[in-house]
Amino acid sequence: MLKNIISKIEIFLVKKNSFNFILINFITLLLIVTPFIFLKYFLNISSINTIMANSSNLKQFFVGVILGPIIETLIFQILVIKLVLIITNKKSIVIFSSAFIFGLTHYFSFFYFTYAFTVGLFFAYLYFLSELKKINPFLTLLIVHSLYNLLIFLSFLFNIE
Repeated sequence: MLKNIISKIEIFLVKKNSFNFILINFITLLLIVTPFIFLKYFLNISSINTIMANSSNLKQFFVGVILGPIIETLIFQILVIKLVLIITNKKSIVIFSSAFIFGLTHYFSFFYFTYAFTVGLFFAYLYFLSELKKINPFLTLLIVHSLYNLLIFLSFLFNIE
């Protein structure tokens, strides 16, 4: 039953033009992270990533919105997925592996690992969904990841955490 629902969603998404495909997936990512935002607020968890906190806004923008997504997409989605596909063709293992490594590299706390792992699951799934649509997975992931990081950057810039 779940497999049937997922299949119908995939068919729906694949039929969309590229702009709508990316937009729908960006909105989906926002919906996925919403519970984490509420948990962060209600559990009074401070901003986790303090690495860039003392950097200029320009540096934070460049690293967080441009450079970070390029490097992370290349390593954690493209490279890891292609390497794990050499070992196994089971998408669930490939997606889990990519997400786990993505989460580990964002281990500022267990909360943040769980959050990044969940985002990593979505990104790895989006990789395969982009292939199914026959569009470039790297560009799709890069755009969604950069848009998401831009939203985070703006929330910090305007102090809307």
